[in-house]
Amino acid sequence: MTSQLSGSSRKFVLIVDDSDFFLEIVSVFLRKSGFQPLVARSFSQALKQMETYGADIMLLEVDGLNFLERFKGLYPEVPVVMLAEGGYREALNAIPYTLVFER
Repeated sequence: MTSQLSGSSRKFVLIVDDSDFFLEIVSVFLRKSGFQPLVARSFSQALKQMETYGADIMLLEVDGLNFLERFKGLYPEVPVVMLAEGGYREALNAIPYTLVFER
């Protein structure tokens, strides 16, 4: 799925996190960098954003491999950048189009 940008070169970035502060800070940064942020606080909200707008990439900062596996099962072509707590790197990097940064 590609983003629903009619005539625009801006890319949609889906940001998934349960922290309003993180969502706001990243959204401001992305907007100033020429991207169109979409925010979601849960898997169901992320799916709704994908169905409505699509996304060119997803930034994921929620805990759990289950979320990523479910999302990639539905949208395997969407690259994912994930911020994760320690211990996930090897498992997550095995999923295509997934880049993991550990804190």
